[in-house]
Amino acid sequence: MENVNHLDRYLALLEIRRKAYHRNVIIVGSLFALTILLTSGILLFTEWNERSIWLMGILDLLIALGFFTTWVRHEVIVSSIELLRNL
Repeated sequence: MENVNHLDRYLALLEIRRKAYHRNVIIVGSLFALTILLTSGILLFTEWNERSIWLMGILDLLIALGFFTTWVRHEVIVSSIELLRNL
């Protein structure tokens, strides 16, 4: 009987984490979309030089990696919740 209580408590903790990771995915995803739009706008309205293109490309790449990392963490928590519910 005690194992069920521990599993229920852990499931409640995972639900809290899922909501937090979902919030993080939305925040980082909107930051990524905004960065892509701003990079495109800056490149359209300013003079192109190699240094600024590299810097903006690296910034876009880092934010994209952050977005995918956050998304993967969210999916891991969702799959853990599914596993725990099936036990």
